[in-house]
Amino acid sequence: MPLAAAWLAAQFLILVIRSRVRSPTTARLVWAGFVALPILLALNHFVVTPREALIQFCHNLAVLVDEGRVDAIAQRLADDFEASGYDRDAFVARIEDRLNRFRVDDPTLRGFEVTTSEPNIGIVVFDASCSIRSPEPFIDRVLSRWRLTCRRVDRDWRAVHLEALPAPFSPFRDLRRWLE
Repeated sequence: MPLAAAWLAAQFLILVIRSRVRSPTTARLVWAGFVALPILLALNHFVVTPREALIQFCHNLAVLVDEGRVDAIAQRLADDFEASGYDRDAFVARIEDRLNRFRVDDPTLRGFEVTTSEPNIGIVVFDASCSIRSPEPFIDRVLSRWRLTCRRVDRDWRAVHLEALPAPFSPFRDLRRWLE
């Protein structure tokens, strides 16, 4: 959308100039602007930056947690994944246990801070909120903050490290406590 808004502003400026200066050059500029729109939209659709890919990776993980698809979550974890002292297999077993006991509903991610210091390593810090249902009481809008380190493998991203960060009003200050 920002690209379309920028195109619209530029095209408006070209049309204003064309209304003031009627020449073959300004006419070509108007047509060039209209030809540029589909090219820009195609580039916007097909070119995905590492930042966009990492944010989409996080959103996809949130959807998988919401759906309780532990097998699909496990596929997105690197073989050397680590979280609060748990290796990949232990973490997947703990997540499966927790998602069988608790249901995560409506996860919302926002406030992304993405760092890609190396071409194939990305660190994403984000805020998350969700509702948690269990046989006991319903907990609405649990707030948390996370740091997820990812590594690109071929064209896909894999999670390498997950860390719960302190967040105001968040019960997830220590991930290990919730996985035990």
